[in-house]
Amino acid sequence: MVTYVVRRLITAALILLGASYLVYLLTAASGDPLEEFRASSAPNKQQLMDSRSQLLDLDTPAPLRYFKWLGGAVRCLVPWAGTCDLGKNIAGEPITGALGHALVQTLTLVTGATILAILVGITLGIITALRQYSTLDYGVTFMAFLFFSLPIFWVAVLLKEFGAIGFNNFLKNPEIPLPVALGIGAVLGVVAAVSVGGDLKRRLITGGVVFAVVAGVLIYFSATLWFKAPGLGPVLIVIAGVGIAFAVTLLTAGLKNRKALQSSLIALGVGLVAYYAVQPLLNEATFLMVVLLLSPPFWWAWESGTWLAATTAANRCGPPESRHFWSAS
Repeated sequence: MVTYVVRRLITAALILLGASYLVYLLTAASGDPLEEFRASSAPNKQQLMDSRSQLLDLDTPAPLRYFKWLGGAVRCLVPWAGTCDLGKNIAGEPITGALGHALVQTLTLVTGATILAILVGITLGIITALRQYSTLDYGVTFMAFLFFSLPIFWVAVLLKEFGAIGFNNFLKNPEIPLPVALGIGAVLGVVAAVSVGGDLKRRLITGGVVFAVVAGVLIYFSATLWFKAPGLGPVLIVIAGVGIAFAVTLLTAGLKNRKALQSSLIALGVGLVAYYAVQPLLNEATFLMVVLLLSPPFWWAWESGTWLAATTAANRCGPPESRHFWSAS
């Protein structure tokens, strides 16, 4: 067993060396560090080029320069070998200092993504379990396999391009064309029609309502340039909260389950009252204060969710005349 572990560790080290060598060469060939100076008309142009070449050791060929870099990188793994040195960037700043800032940003993104994935995954898992073998169940399963099979770096590039860069460009002129608003409303209407249970009439009504609401809201926001100065007043918060409460109840227990709907609306009311009550504290809130403020609502939501799941299971497993009407088909 020890021999096997040692052999695997040696193999991993060789793979790491080969991968780092390849990445180093690709990075060195990806651009010319002196390009900005070559097109410059500054009188000290040659002096700047010589300084940059000395800083990055450009006079040494990249295949040999890698081993100089490797000598400093090894000291990061062996504490008694000397000071850790990963080189300097094009601005002359040590890479070790930049890694600290990048590490904080990476941990922030990874932690947020993990929490979001857990919340979304558990929520979809509960809903699809309640709607087993339904169109919603098959659709969520298909999308899960689809996104699981996509290259994660490619998805990250798409999210950066359309979710960050594209959205920032949109905010320069936040107008949504009418065909786009209607298209988004139609897509969400189809998703809503597939998600709800019941007969065809019920699906068509739900999809039509969602289409009209989403398209109308987008057209209104575009006409009033809401995206330039976004904000939600008490009226819009109540309307959005009521809509979410009805949607969650519809997907989990059915609208005929009045106790579940009542619990959702009570949670909305408690949330609104609590939000305005603690608003002065949120202006100077710390991370620990936010955790303490959110702990009671999450505990109450967990207890309510457990009760809701139990009552829903009882309704689905009880006699036909006691079940709430919402088909899983």
